Amino acid sequence: MDAIRYYVKGADNGTYGPVDLAALSQWVAENRLAGNTLIQIEGSQRWQLASTIPEIAALLPGYTAPATSEPNATDTSIPLATTAPGIAGVPLPTPTTRTALAYSSLDQVTNALAFGSMLCGILSLIGCNPIAGTVAIVCGHMGRKQIRQRPERFTGDGMALAGMILGYISAGLFVAFFVFYIVMIIFVVAAGAARP
Repeated sequence: MDAIRYYVKGADNGTYGPVDLAALSQWVAENRLAGNTLIQIEGSQRWQLASTIPEIAALLPGYTAPATSEPNATDTSIPLATTAPGIAGVPLPTPTTRTALAYSSLDQVTNALAFGSMLCGILSLIGCNPIAGTVAIVCGHMGRKQIRQRPERFTGDGMALAGMILGYISAGLFVAFFVFYIVMIIFVVAAGAARP
């Protein structure tokens, strides 16, 4: 069985990896990885805080092993959170608890601009509509920028790219049709002027 490998979102918003637990342990020792660092397990589409992944949380300073007893199933209280080191006032779930609250802020959603870009791109090709094509291009660029800035929150980069491509194709077809139309008008006027 292959060892699990991880991608790490750096402070510069760059993605590093895949690396194994030994490399992550070294990065913790070098203070390059903390509980609030975003981690993606290889093969997954979801980014998670390092403190919520048990095998990585065990590498972090101050980690305590979870209790062996199962929690009471009727207990609905949310455990107290700790504050992320270096970010005052930002609560994070403790490494020993995995609550619905810890995951709700990290669930990825499809970027609305990416979806809008794809929809407008399709509509622009159906009617060769330059306005819908322009909206597809603008929304696609804006959506891809948002997705690159917050990959842990948004998905839909492919939709944004598809919308942009369809928008550019629509714009190109519109320009080609417009040029063809002008050339035909010039040809008809020239042919009419040549007749006696």
